[in-house]
Amino acid sequence: MKLSGRRNLDRLLIGVGVLVVGGAAAAGAAFGDAERIADTQVHVVVDQGGSARVSEAIDYDFGTSSDRHGIFRDVPGLGSDSNVEVSSDAPDQFTLIGDRIKIGDPDETISGRHRYDIGYTLADVAPGAKLAFNGVGAGWDVPITEATIAVTGPYRWSGLTCDQGSTGRTGGCEATQPEPGRIVVQVSDLGAHEGVTVRATGAEPLAAAPAMPAFHAPPADDSPKAGLPFLVAAAAALVAALVAAPLVRRAGAERVSGASAADAAFPGVLAGGLPPPPGTERRVDASELASMATVEFAPPPGMGAPYGGIVLREAVRPEHKVAWLIEQVTAGAATLDDTTGTSTLTRVDVPGRPTDPILQEAFAGRTSLSLGTYDSSFSEAWTHLGSSLDGWRHQSGLWDRAGDRNRTTALVAGTIATLVGLAGAAIGAYAQVLPVVGVAAVVAIVGFTAAIRSHELLVRTPMGSALWLRIESFRRFLSESEAQHVDWAVEHGVLRQYTAWAVAVGEIDHWQKAVAGSAAAASADPGATHLAYLAPALLVSTASTSTAPSSSGSGGFGGGGVGGGAGGGGGGSW
Repeated sequence: MKLSGRRNLDRLLIGVGVLVVGGAAAAGAAFGDAERIADTQVHVVVDQGGSARVSEAIDYDFGTSSDRHGIFRDVPGLGSDSNVEVSSDAPDQFTLIGDRIKIGDPDETISGRHRYDIGYTLADVAPGAKLAFNGVGAGWDVPITEATIAVTGPYRWSGLTCDQGSTGRTGGCEATQPEPGRIVVQVSDLGAHEGVTVRATGAEPLAAAPAMPAFHAPPADDSPKAGLPFLVAAAAALVAALVAAPLVRRAGAERVSGASAADAAFPGVLAGGLPPPPGTERRVDASELASMATVEFAPPPGMGAPYGGIVLREAVRPEHKVAWLIEQVTAGAATLDDTTGTSTLTRVDVPGRPTDPILQEAFAGRTSLSLGTYDSSFSEAWTHLGSSLDGWRHQSGLWDRAGDRNRTTALVAGTIATLVGLAGAAIGAYAQVLPVVGVAAVVAIVGFTAAIRSHELLVRTPMGSALWLRIESFRRFLSESEAQHVDWAVEHGVLRQYTAWAVAVGEIDHWQKAVAGSAAAASADPGATHLAYLAPALLVSTASTSTAPSSSGSGGFGGGGVGGGAGGGGGGSW
């Protein structure tokens, strides 16, 4: 992320923090108006083959959030052949990335309550007429006030059970069959990451399935009003933020050589070049350093994309690990294939060429592995990759070690102050003591500002500043690239390399659009073109593959507990 953009993001986050502080006070006064699903209805129509058409009506309440674009819905087993349909009174454009339906307009924010109607088809919901369906997946990030699940099929169901709660929990709800062939489950007050699974262990054929009733109307809006505590907390927090933010910024001035930092040669940095002579360093604000950047058509020579992303972001992020994986594919050490609906990573051994140890650990002696479901060997390798990249950051000599300590202190102390202040604002508003609300709001936003802007304290060495400029200049090229720039990358054989860099520096969306507009890319290197399209989905699939499930569960149709069936998943807002 470019420095001006990062600083603008800081301002945005601090502004959101002001609203959050006010929201904490409002929540304390009105017992909360949090983001939630006010009501969800799930209708499942099972056919003779065991597949089902699933229709969902989700009444999503964004609460006091003011910066949301829409929702996302994760459905295990979803694919390009699932016939996904979406409609809403909010922006309802959607993209399907792996098994995630991302709904909304990135250029428009929304608030309040909106209904999202989502339809899709799933296989093996009731194979052999034995039903196991996660009517509400335990992956939702928000609580659900009311949920109704209705299943119809050409069977008189028997052996009905219902499980409610966190993954692996049993019991807690009841499944009824008001007429042959129609199962109904109704639950209330599901917490975040709690789900509902309904099962039927037996069935007798019916001549026809009963009709599925229509969705009922959205429930009345019951959002509380708590304006005065919100205004007091937000006003106090805003004044405190205007004072605290410049102080942190002043403490994080960068170190550059007396000459133009952009003139520093990158190969000298890698080779451990000598620091500038005493007296030639000066301190500049990060915005002044950013003004030295230009636009470069190539990344720093000899540096891999994940390391460049770390220099730019000053931390190891998931996108840097995905960029590392793309570089492994680009180097021919592995291949990626998603033609079956699941991304498959296949190892490629070439005599005389050693395989990266982390890649060897991920495969664990296998020739291929599927991304998207948890794999213990991949998870361990992914963790070791993060540790390796973070070790490089600490040993690179590109950051002042004292600045790293100051950043950690500001992050930890700021986080503690934020939590204490938010709690104090909520408690003060609950007790209707407005002076306590104001003081707590100041504590919260000062701590939040210190934590959010703690990256300003991670001061670069002169070599680090020089390298940052090279990478920022290349990021600007990627952010402004068009089809002709992709054609140039194709001509010079660096399309795959640039895709890895686009992921690492956060410009994959723009680069993907540029690749889509290039006729030369698809004809000259279709594999590289497909890799650019696949790159965003890798962020989701590698996260799923490296994250262990919260409960082992017995799974399958014979097991019990939440999460042991088809469908489900979860979602949230973005």
